[in-house]
Amino acid sequence: MKRKIGMIILLISVALLLTACGEGSNIAEATPTSGTITVYTALEHELVDEFLADFNTQYPDITVNIACDSTGVITAHLIAKTENPQADLVWGTSASSMIILDEMGLLEPYAPEGIERILPMFKSDATVPTWAGITA
Repeated sequence: MKRKIGMIILLISVALLLTACGEGSNIAEATPTSGTITVYTALEHELVDEFLADFNTQYPDITVNIACDSTGVITAHLIAKTENPQADLVWGTSASSMIILDEMGLLEPYAPEGIERILPMFKSDATVPTWAGITA
């Protein structure tokens, strides 16, 4: 229940890819180096700009389409589009939303470098987590 706090979360880089990464994947093997991805976010624009700048530094040939809305709208949209996902990843929704999406099997596992340093209450319980807290 501790995880059901209203913290804003970031699904670390490709941690919440709805279509690409497999369990235990290595990001270098699973992430394309060019193309277009769609990111859903409930973060403030300033934070999105910061994350986007970091992402663009690592992946300059990937175009990122950002769709900003509230956590509730994003969660409802992800659930409604279960059979036809429109987002490739999610940056910043509530932990409670991530728990719901995780329980529905909508999140792909991914263990980014350093995940072992994140306290259990700030990431999913799975052996290979599906989400982790932004400030964790």
